[in-house]
Amino acid sequence: MTGAADRRMALGGLLAALATPLLAPAAGAQSLARFAPPAGELLYRRRLTRELGNGEAIIATREFAIRFRMSAGAFRVTGRQISSEIEAPAALAEVARIERERIETGVFPLLLDRSGRILGHAANGAEAAPAERGAAARELEAMVQRGPLPAEPRQEAEIYLRTMAEANSLVTAQLPTELFVPPAREWREERSIALPGGQRGMLSVLFGGTADPVDGLMRSAYRKIETRLEGTVRRTREEWTLTPRN
Repeated sequence: MTGAADRRMALGGLLAALATPLLAPAAGAQSLARFAPPAGELLYRRRLTRELGNGEAIIATREFAIRFRMSAGAFRVTGRQISSEIEAPAALAEVARIERERIETGVFPLLLDRSGRILGHAANGAEAAPAERGAAARELEAMVQRGPLPAEPRQEAEIYLRTMAEANSLVTAQLPTELFVPPAREWREERSIALPGGQRGMLSVLFGGTADPVDGLMRSAYRKIETRLEGTVRRTREEWTLTPRN
């Protein structure tokens, strides 16, 4: 089997691992303040930094205007994207442009329980997102095939394209359950990943943040994901903030 095929299978194993819930701290790990989000519009900011193998990174920052409303005993969080900025190495400038122009529709609306924990996507939530991501992936794939890109950036671009739809979907589908009410102390979980040929990889997640002491709502949060595959290490960092929107 070629190295490229091995790498594709390794990525498949990683995505399968990510598809299994990994992001739920132990029951009773924190005591929550009364969760009482404000009625006004808030600015939700998510910054995703994905390391590449050459010491560079792809950094995606998206901002959304969101609102919390109580409905049928649960909180419904609605939002719309208002800005997008993608930073990438020069060789991936076209990838960055296409991602910058893409409107992320798969995050909201969300349903939260009365204590602020995420229950899942609300009705009419992420239906359009898979087709939208698929179209972007096809356009990006065509761009990479047209080239020219140096070998290492091309390999990274192909990995990015192959996993963009799945990984972005999994990230939004697996927002930390307590994103809007982060625990008082950060927590970590690790998982071993079985790979082809008897090899093993490792996936580790660290999550933490701060909440307002009055309303219990997240002010900032972070999640660090580290994967070790085939002797390589890739790190992804997500950072969220919530602030009043003027």
